[in-house]
Amino acid sequence: MASPRRGEGVRWTFSTAVCVLLAVSALGDVRQFSEFYFTNEPQDMTVERDVPAMFNCSAVGSPKPTVEWKKDGTFLNLFGETRRSILNNGSLRFSSIIHNKNEKPDEGLYQCVASVDSLGTIVSRMARLQVATLSRFEREPQATSVHMEENLRLECRIQGSPKPDIRWLKDGKDIEHDLFEPYIQAERGITILPSGALEIAYVQYTDAGRYKCVAANPARERESAEAAVSVLPALEQVKEPELIVLPEDMTVLEGQTVVLECVVNAMPEADVIWSFGGQDIDTGTDSVDRSGSRHSIIGVSNLRIENARESDSGMYRCTGENDHGSVTASAQLIVNVPPKFMTTPSNTYAHERSDIEFECDVYAKPAPHISWIKNGDAVIPSDYFQIQNGQNLRILGLVRSDEGMYQCVATNEYGSIQSSAQLIIVDPDVPLPTMHSLTTPTPTAAAETPTPHPVPSRPRDVVAVTVSTRFVALSWRMPAESHGEIVACSVYFKQEGSNRERVVNTTRYNLEEVDVRDLQPSTSYVFRVVAYNANGPGESSDPIYVQTQPEVHVPGPATSLQAVSVSPVAISVSWQPPNQRNGVILNYKLYYVEMAAGPLNEGSVDVSGLSHTLSGLKKYTEYSFRVVAYNQHGPGMSTEEVIVRTLSDIPSQPPTNATLEPQSSTSILVKWNPPPRDSHNGIINSYKIRYKKSGARRGRVVETGGNMRQYLLTGLEKGSEYSIRISAQTVNGSGPPTEWHVADTPENDLDESRVPNQPSSLHVRPLTHSIVVSWTPPLDTNIMIRGYIIGYGKGFPDEYRVVVDGKTRYFTIENLEAASLYVIKVRAYNQLGEGIPIYENTYTRPKTTPEPTTPMMPPVGVKAEVKSPQAAKVTWADTTLTRNRITDNRYYTVRWMSLFPASKYFYANATSLEYIVTDLKPYTRYEFAVKVTKGRQESDYSMTVNNRTFEDKPKSPPRDLTVVGIEGNPGGVNLNWQPPAKSNGPITGYIIFYTTDPLLNDADWVFDPIMEGDKLTYTVKQLTPNTKYYFKIQARNSMGISPISPIMEYQTPPGGKSYNPVEGEVGEVPNSGGAGRSTNSPSNQSSGGFTLTDTMLWIIIACVVTVTVTIIFIIVTFILCRRRNGDNNKNKNKKRGQYKGRDNGKRKGPHKDVKPPDLWIHHEQMELKSMDKSSPQPGEMTNTPIPRNSAEMKPVDPQPMDGPQMDRRRNSFVGTDDDDLDYSSIPPVRRPPFKPKPIMIPVDHQPPPPRDPAKVQSPVGTWPRPKDFSFEPPPPPSPAPLSDKSHFYHTLEPISASQPSIATSVTLNHPDPRPVSPSRPLYPRTQYSANIPRSVSVEPSPMNDERSYTPSSEARSLGARPAHPLKSFSVPGPPPPPPYNSLPTTPQSSHLSEPKPGPSSTLSTPLSTPSKPQTPADMYPDPQTLQPPPLPEAPPGSEHSYEDDDLTTEMANLEGLMRDLNAITQSELNC
Repeated sequence: MASPRRGEGVRWTFSTAVCVLLAVSALGDVRQFSEFYFTNEPQDMTVERDVPAMFNCSAVGSPKPTVEWKKDGTFLNLFGETRRSILNNGSLRFSSIIHNKNEKPDEGLYQCVASVDSLGTIVSRMARLQVATLSRFEREPQATSVHMEENLRLECRIQGSPKPDIRWLKDGKDIEHDLFEPYIQAERGITILPSGALEIAYVQYTDAGRYKCVAANPARERESAEAAVSVLPALEQVKEPELIVLPEDMTVLEGQTVVLECVVNAMPEADVIWSFGGQDIDTGTDSVDRSGSRHSIIGVSNLRIENARESDSGMYRCTGENDHGSVTASAQLIVNVPPKFMTTPSNTYAHERSDIEFECDVYAKPAPHISWIKNGDAVIPSDYFQIQNGQNLRILGLVRSDEGMYQCVATNEYGSIQSSAQLIIVDPDVPLPTMHSLTTPTPTAAAETPTPHPVPSRPRDVVAVTVSTRFVALSWRMPAESHGEIVACSVYFKQEGSNRERVVNTTRYNLEEVDVRDLQPSTSYVFRVVAYNANGPGESSDPIYVQTQPEVHVPGPATSLQAVSVSPVAISVSWQPPNQRNGVILNYKLYYVEMAAGPLNEGSVDVSGLSHTLSGLKKYTEYSFRVVAYNQHGPGMSTEEVIVRTLSDIPSQPPTNATLEPQSSTSILVKWNPPPRDSHNGIINSYKIRYKKSGARRGRVVETGGNMRQYLLTGLEKGSEYSIRISAQTVNGSGPPTEWHVADTPENDLDESRVPNQPSSLHVRPLTHSIVVSWTPPLDTNIMIRGYIIGYGKGFPDEYRVVVDGKTRYFTIENLEAASLYVIKVRAYNQLGEGIPIYENTYTRPKTTPEPTTPMMPPVGVKAEVKSPQAAKVTWADTTLTRNRITDNRYYTVRWMSLFPASKYFYANATSLEYIVTDLKPYTRYEFAVKVTKGRQESDYSMTVNNRTFEDKPKSPPRDLTVVGIEGNPGGVNLNWQPPAKSNGPITGYIIFYTTDPLLNDADWVFDPIMEGDKLTYTVKQLTPNTKYYFKIQARNSMGISPISPIMEYQTPPGGKSYNPVEGEVGEVPNSGGAGRSTNSPSNQSSGGFTLTDTMLWIIIACVVTVTVTIIFIIVTFILCRRRNGDNNKNKNKKRGQYKGRDNGKRKGPHKDVKPPDLWIHHEQMELKSMDKSSPQPGEMTNTPIPRNSAEMKPVDPQPMDGPQMDRRRNSFVGTDDDDLDYSSIPPVRRPPFKPKPIMIPVDHQPPPPRDPAKVQSPVGTWPRPKDFSFEPPPPPSPAPLSDKSHFYHTLEPISASQPSIATSVTLNHPDPRPVSPSRPLYPRTQYSANIPRSVSVEPSPMNDERSYTPSSEARSLGARPAHPLKSFSVPGPPPPPPYNSLPTTPQSSHLSEPKPGPSSTLSTPLSTPSKPQTPADMYPDPQTLQPPPLPEAPPGSEHSYEDDDLTTEMANLEGLMRDLNAITQSELNC
């Protein structure tokens, strides 16, 4: 077993030393590394055709290397060729270059290949051979006009290889040699720029002419077109700066010279300033020593940078300004770097089965492509040859055949480099001369390194503990015989059937376990273990065979991921497919995140191609990108992250907190703060301050550095008002300026001939280790104050001094001692000196003992009880409290958040053990937690509890309602929508509204309910084609319905048939329809519609016309029969004998032509009706529902009324003629459920009643009533039998025509003088209780126990309509008791008598509106409280009364009336 643990480093050092000693004992010959490398490699060259050329190449090696050449990756076969040959030094010579339109055999990439048999092969860098060319002009000079003393620029741009030389001609003569003298050129600034452009500064009249440029290189020479230049007189007016040449973005190679062009015209001349990285570039002047400077101005104002470096990359800004304005332009310079080695691979010794790694670190811009070559052939990555981090080469399980020369080749578009190293495999029994080159030291096997000392026996029970797709965890037991301490173990493994065995060594404390990684999925491996002691390796364990797990064939990582900023808000990302696709790549997912936001805010976008441009990003912000490939098995491995920053832009906001402070009569101090950080959009490299005097049209501009926060404007006028604004600038230009700020310079400067006075006040506020000092300035404001000096110290002032500016009013003194006395002195100063001080002393506060920081116990038993859709009550318990009483200053913090969707946390403090959380979202699950805080102590949050709020009705309508027509079906549409944004609970259904008239109320729209809440589409069928429909939708849940969505219009296409779901018929499409469609029609639920043929349509129309004509014929026939029957009734009435009263029919006056009323008898009820059919009365022919019990009666107002008063209060008709009534306004009355058959008894022997209203005489007074009335007494309060001695006396009294009433009444006189109490019934219940119509109301009489029964207008209000005179009004009641079955039925004139004193009941039927309900006390007042009014004087002829004998006579007359009734009924039915 293993001995006690030791340091890992000690173990490995010891075991390594043992291995070295063992190897030295059997030391043999070891091959040494040989020199083998290129001394001269081919370089790119551009040559002329038909001339000789040569690529140089030479290599050093022993023996001398053999040199061959490759062109475009293929070895050149030069056998028997004379035009191309390889020289003895290895160079490739061309006797002549062939190049024409049809044949270009010599252009391409060439490589020199050197080989040594005993070492291997190396390959040189690639060199390009290119034939010289010269293209056509891209830009030629253009005719132009320029003012004197302005700058002139003529373009000339052409591409060629090599770069052509450009010269200019004026009027056919060379400018440089023929026209201008050298001193004139130097003075005037005539320059030919590297781009080929010609610049002339301060143009004169002599510069007018015709110009052209000539370009030449070895290929040929070209001349441009001529351009005429005219010179105009000099400008006399002011001209703001104008850019005539803008700087352009440029890309150059490191070490080259670059010229950034920028030309400005202005009057007066503008100063041009170049800046980089927020700092002005010092280009110097002629009087300044420019030695060592790489920046200079050439031409008018062009910036020249010599020997460009990578650090020169960035944005350059050209600014031209004069007193009247400024202009700015920017350009980006990119300096690329060809590949160069940072680390080169080194020669390496190694044993078999070991792993090695060749290092190769290359830097280039853009990033280079690195490849590895072994003995001249490219290394293809595999399980054993791996490219690490895109650079280093790792070889696993070395074998003899891996020896040779390895080269690292790095290439980008600006160059190619290579470096080589040699690998030598050393015999197992030979120690490695360079142990540091091994990445995995490998002890030799016991079988291969015999030793006389005892070594460990074989490890036991080797098993695979964990088997994954790419690694295996092995475990074993130590050897039975260790022969000392086991210091190391080696695990040898290889693929089954392979000779390339690898090894993994372990020297960990737990030697019995090791993880073997970098395996392949679904592969069988052979593992064995060897243990080491101080004497060397022991015996090998028995091999075990392990099959790795199969891997889901997901893609590998994408390759060549690159991200490039294309604008301030966009980045273009591109990549190449994975090397291991494992199927078809379906798509890629691009992940991106703002670096400052953190990985939790990572976003993604699906991409189908190999590139994507992300837009809408933040300006000048770093973003990280990675790509994951997807195949049919899912997402693959992610690429490494690539970080790139978006381009800069001008600031999007102005500087903040700008202030102006006049410092003197000629200066103003401007202060500001930078724009908000997220609006910089780059590096603020300067601030532009524009100021002008009020009233002036133009101002001046000054610039400060990007790190400045204030600037002093000087040289201003005294007593003037100035407007000032500030803008921030990046390399891209100026951002928006601030508002104009105004400040006045004083007329005179403040007095600085005196020192300032004492500050007017001084206040101090001590803290434990600091004192806050505040003061106010001196009262005398005419003395200049430059600043304040604060002195302080322990016991005396000025131990320390602090100087602040003159605008500061407070200051905090830090780092003081606690509980100490400090003296503070403050005074103002100016250029003359310090002013009068003011003093104050104070003690700093003593130190306080901090509260213990031990955490408190969190609350327990947290509960969340939902109270409403928006509120929940959170309760908890605090175990640290006594009896749950809070006696200290602790408080509780309630934290909550919604879980789905997840939101940020919300907090609230509470001082009790409960808190009601409000403003929650309905039907949302929330998580709650509570913590307690006491002073500086606080607990962790409690265990969370969650609950869901109640549902609420939806607060928003369904969204995105769309109407889509159905192809081939003009009468159908598909409705699609989305659920409400705020559903506040599960949606249980929808209601679809549609109509053709959007002005209708919602209740009048056609609606289709949908009972499935998850249904988001619906088909409306059988609409009318060529009609505009309006649709809207409403959602519902268990709590209510949502608002209605906005209305969507849809015009159905023309064609097809219309369907009327109400009548179930199909017809031609009308002009408008659908508004009256029934949603309950079965057709709406059917899946399809039907169409009608023309034949069926004509048949239906014919049937409808036939039915219509038949109905019209029946109606006309019925009307004619009714008219004829009316004429017959009139003739019969004339022939019948009139009933003669005691007045013998001798009445005179206007009543002689009035027809007698019909007598309707419904058992014991009486009703008088007029037989005059030509003018029906309001009380005639009404279907009056009969109440079934006393509870159905509606009492009326109990107050007595006389004559017109009653008519007015009851809204009765008042007039002198019945014809004035408007019967059309009386609505019909609902029929009762039971309609009895009426019995009509005409009274044809009675004299015609007077046409004027009749007046009934009563002991209590006279009340008007209509001439047609129904006699229906009310039910008594309680049933009781009527005495046998009771008699009824009926009196009628005519009413004069002067009384404006049409009402009549019947008075029932009761001879029984006994007083009647409210509890005593006035009439037998069996006779009246079930027969009183609902239109009868009760009015108490002022005396005795009279009841007035007035038919209410309720019947008319419910719609009474005139009916046939034979129709019944009421349900017949039960027969009366024997003593009353012979009561007189019709009051006739022969029976009229003087009323007798006694109780009476009066029945009247005025046309009135319903009265307010009455209580039983109102209906039956106490008779003792009633006083009888004076009786009116009876008119002559009214002294008649009914006697007992007369009743018998009346009954005989009744039998005659019944016979007449049968005759009339028969005549009515015959029609």
